[in-house]
Amino acid sequence: MVCEKNKDTRHNFEEDPIQLRLEGDYIYANGTTLGADNGIAMAYALAILASKDIPHPPIEVLLTVEEETGMGGAMALDGSNLKGKMLINIDSEEEGKLLVSCAGGVRTTHKVKANFVDADKNKAAYTISIRGLKGGHSGMEIDKGRGNANKIMGRILDDLLATICFDLVEVNGGSKMNAIPRECDATILINATDLQKLQDKINEWDKTLKNELRSSDANVNVFITKLENSIAKCFDEETKKKVIASLVLIPNGIQTMSMAIEGLVESSTNLGVVETKGDEVLFQSAVRSSVRSLKYNILNQAKKLPKL
Repeated sequence: MVCEKNKDTRHNFEEDPIQLRLEGDYIYANGTTLGADNGIAMAYALAILASKDIPHPPIEVLLTVEEETGMGGAMALDGSNLKGKMLINIDSEEEGKLLVSCAGGVRTTHKVKANFVDADKNKAAYTISIRGLKGGHSGMEIDKGRGNANKIMGRILDDLLATICFDLVEVNGGSKMNAIPRECDATILINATDLQKLQDKINEWDKTLKNELRSSDANVNVFITKLENSIAKCFDEETKKKVIASLVLIPNGIQTMSMAIEGLVESSTNLGVVETKGDEVLFQSAVRSSVRSLKYNILNQAKKLPKL
């Protein structure tokens, strides 16, 4: 399963059971992923194998591991162990539908070298937080118009550059490359005299995003929290600008739609994880495309960013 949870959810995936809730005919998880990836496909296969009254020809059931982390199981498969001549792919999340193919994928990591300076002790620390987004699978839900918390944070910080003098301490958002990030946090340092300007800007962005995402993510929420602990280091000006530029410029969302199949997202990319780690800021994306050349075109765009 894809082990992802909200930041305010206390849950250990290695020990704790999933907390379920039932809404009508659907089962959901509270604050975590449900763990139902490929569940329908596995249920079909196991039901047929266990049943004595479902008519079917001779079948082999093939289950592979590590789909979400690079297809390690499929890559290591020895096809000579299989006797069947026809493969039916039921890696789908919708009952009654079969997949005839799938988009190829590649994962990218963009790195910004972080240079630090001593933080101004006279400045106050605040965390800008984005919450309430629905998120979702970067393949299945990329066409739903849902907000990407990492990209939204880039817009907010870029806007603040023209309004307030601030230092950037860190940015962290999302937890999986193939999940549309629901949450993102950025810690900044400001002069006490700029607090009202900051609050006004955050309120403005909260209203703007609620309007932009009123149909897809009506519960989006942007707010600030004062930090009481002291901050020792922050990014220098060059690093701050590079981090913000990367958040703004890294490709995200639908890139091309198929002209052959109505409604099919042909190419997409998802800025799933932003992490301040040691002396680097990492930007991790999952790229998908059913056209190989378009997939590598998106990858090539990402490669150009470090040259800016």
